[in-house]
Amino acid sequence: MLSQTLALLLTATWALAVAIRDLRTFQIANRDLRLGVAICWPTCLICEQTPHLDLRVALLSGASLFLGLIGVVGMGDVKLFLLFAPWLHQRNWICGAIALISVSWVQFAFGIWKSRRIPTQIAFAPAILIAVAVNMAT
Repeated sequence: MLSQTLALLLTATWALAVAIRDLRTFQIANRDLRLGVAICWPTCLICEQTPHLDLRVALLSGASLFLGLIGVVGMGDVKLFLLFAPWLHQRNWICGAIALISVSWVQFAFGIWKSRRIPTQIAFAPAILIAVAVNMAT
């Protein structure tokens, strides 16, 4: 129980740092992603999560890679999603999808309110991290 709590606290701290950096710079550094693999995957194992490697994960990964290659989302966001793709629960995807869309729209609306024009980019890492957390918690 204590090891799970400490692992989740470490993962939440990492996620918060990545989200804040993305909000400030609109970039996700590769070193942050490497650290994420070193922190998040063991945390998932400690919390008795099981990775899922099936056709759905491959299709989602391929779709996110395609969106990154055509420039809809940044490649850092794609790599962040790929970091968590094997751990997502397919039966609970709707809650995570709602969280992803909601957080993205809130950021978009805040960007419009703040600068009085449509933003050209949004920091997608907070939405991805919240959606992953919601997916894994439900």
